[in-house]
Formats: sequence, structure tokens, C-alpha cells
Amino acid sequence: MKKIFLSAAVIAAMLSASAQKNTMTPFRVSLGVDAVAPFGDLAKSTSFGIGGSLEGDYAIDNTLALTANAGYIKFLQKNNNGLKLGIVPLLAGIKYYFTPQFYSSAQLGVGIFTSNGSSSSAFAYAPGIGYKFSDNFDGGVKYQAYSKNSVTTNTASLRLAYTF
Repeated sequence: MKKIFLSAAVIAAMLSASAQKNTMTPFRVSLGVDAVAPFGDLAKSTSFGIGGSLEGDYAIDNTLALTANAGYIKFLQKNNNGLKLGIVPLLAGIKYYFTPQFYSSAQLGVGIFTSNGSSSSAFAYAPGIGYKFSDNFDGGVKYQAYSKNSVTTNTASLRLAYTF
């Protein structure tokens, strides 16, 4: 997993270097820290999640962008129950800017659950809202849900990101 994040960081650095040469590029990359609160059954066995994410935005115009997001969330266990849970969300979607700073987003994809050496996947969706504090700093909150076999795992997350 560390190799994946290191590779993603190298790619982001290369893309940001080329983006700095052309300020009109429609493609931007952000690297974020995610704090995640579990709900429902997940909250019975975990207390909190922390992780990181890499997101690429491709601007179609001044108000609409296509997005791709990948990350990793590690959940802290409750009561030493032995659960070692992580989620790798892989999402794509759109971002709509109501103003140059305030936006909403909608993403679909897959969540890969890693638990005690095994893994499984589930359909994922994530609506959210965010605010660009500057050209380089962004914050957002989103509801993420992972559904498989009529069972849905719910989380809410806060993402603080630096945009290259």
C-alpha cells in the first residue's frame, strides 16, 4: 500500500511540475488528509478513521470538472476487538462550482475493504460539498456509502487538501 501512495505522490509531483509551466492547464491534482467518522454497524466495531487521498480534477469549464479519487482509510478499533479494517476508495465523478470557491461533488466507484489479511469490494457512492480557501488549499465534507448484498456501510469524512 505504501508503494501505491509513493507512486501516486511521484506522479502528482510530475504533473504539478508540468502544470506550473502552463497556468491555463485544466488538470489539477490535490493531495489530502482524510478524517472519517463511521456510522451504523461500522461504528460498533471502529471509532474513527484516518487516511490520505489523491484527487485529480479535469475542468470542463469554469463551473464543472470531472474527478478521479483514490485513497486509503485506516480505522481504529474499539475495545481491542482485533479488527484491522481499512478501505481503499476508488471513485470518479463530477464537481460543480456554485461560486469560484464553493462547490458540490458526486462520485461513484468501488471501495475495497481490507480486514485481517483478506479483502472484498463494494459499490461506493459519495456526495459532498467543499470550499476552496485559495488556489492551493481546499476543504470538503462528504458522505460515503459502500453497498454490497443489501448491506450498506456509511461514513462521513472531512478532507483537507493541498492542490498542486
